[in-house]
Parts: sequence; C-alpha cells; structure tokens
Amino acid sequence: MAGIPKLHPRSITFIFICLVGVTAMALLGLLPNHLELQELREEANQLEMEIQRQEALSPLVKKLVQKAKPMALQGLEQPPPREASEGSMAALSTQLADLAAEHGLTLEMAVPDERSLVDTDGHLVINLRLSGDFFRFREFLMSLVQQANLARMETLRIETLNDRRELSTRLVFLQAA
Repeated sequence: MAGIPKLHPRSITFIFICLVGVTAMALLGLLPNHLELQELREEANQLEMEIQRQEALSPLVKKLVQKAKPMALQGLEQPPPREASEGSMAALSTQLADLAAEHGLTLEMAVPDERSLVDTDGHLVINLRLSGDFFRFREFLMSLVQQANLARMETLRIETLNDRRELSTRLVFLQAA
C-alpha cells in the first residue's frame, strides 16, 4: 500500500465542490430544457388534434358558406360615384369662412386634401386652420358639429404661437351628389 498516494483534505474538498458544481449545472441547465421540451411536445400534440378536428369539419363549413352567400344583385342599379364639384367646394369654403367670422376667428387656411378629391367614396377632407381667442374656439366647434354635411372630425390641435392661438383640424364632409 505504499504505492497509493494520499490525498490532501483540501484537495478532497475541491473535488467535492467541483462535483457539486457540475451536478448543479446539469440540474439547472438540463432539467428546465427537458421540462420545456415535454411541454412543447404536449402542445404540439394538442395542436395536431385541433388540426385534425378542423380538417374533419372543413367540408361542412364550406357547404355552410356556400349556402350563406348572398345572391348576386341582379337588375339593381348602383348609385353613381360622387365627385367633388367646384361649386360645392367653394360654397363649403365660404361657409367655413362665414362661420369663423361669426365667432370672431380668422380663417387662416381651408384646403381640401388632394386624396379626397380623387376618391369616389363621397367624402371630402378639408384641413382647416383658424386663429383667434382660445375661448371662441369652443363656440366655433359647437357650431361646426351642427353642420349637416359634417361626417366626422379626425384631428384637433390647439397651439400657442407667439401672441395668438391656432386651432388646426381635419374635417371630413359628405359631398353633394
């Protein structure tokens, strides 16, 4: 027995710490991956079962969709597409200028959006900018929303520029046919 060297207690401690570290790394690194892999397999099995159910129901759904399709509109006249006319835009600009003057505001800009001039959806978009007293903006907006041809107001921004306040908005009006 003289040929076997004795290990120093400190070396045994280091070997033990290394074995514990390797075991901990294996458990902390491999165990969560293994558990996650099992969860993914279960989820894949559930999805596969759902796909099989959907494939089984597919012919039935196709038949129901075919039965539910509306019949073609035969013989019904479609309304002609609406176009913006010069007179309606001028009248609208005059109407907005009169409304602004009525409330003591200055109409800085009332410009139609070029995309709405080309579209045939029956809407005219106008970018409007007014300046004046902040407290008169509310009265102007209340009068504006009472206009019959106003469909919606998309944006509203009030800014203070030097000594005046500006109200900028994007209005969508219904066009006359």
